[in-house]
Amino acid sequence: MIARQHILLHGRSAPVPSQSLRTRMVVPEEKLAHFLDFITSPHIIQDLPFGEKVVSLSTKVIKIPNVVHNMILEHIVQQYQAYSRRKTSFL
Repeated sequence: MIARQHILLHGRSAPVPSQSLRTRMVVPEEKLAHFLDFITSPHIIQDLPFGEKVVSLSTKVIKIPNVVHNMILEHIVQQYQAYSRRKTSFL
């Protein structure tokens, strides 16, 4: 339906206008450290003995080792939410 509306408004084979929304989010260091402690724990991921990935950030490029997730991603999210609730209840 959206494609047909685009044809009616702009004609056939007209390029779709790009929507470059670049939003940036500032995360406090303590929250980032909390997340990284969880996500790098051995019950979530396992290091592979070879290979690495390159992550390009806006200011620098970071090389990180390849990892294998030991859980389904949805379960990782659920466990992190439970982990966060437990951590904040002790503070």
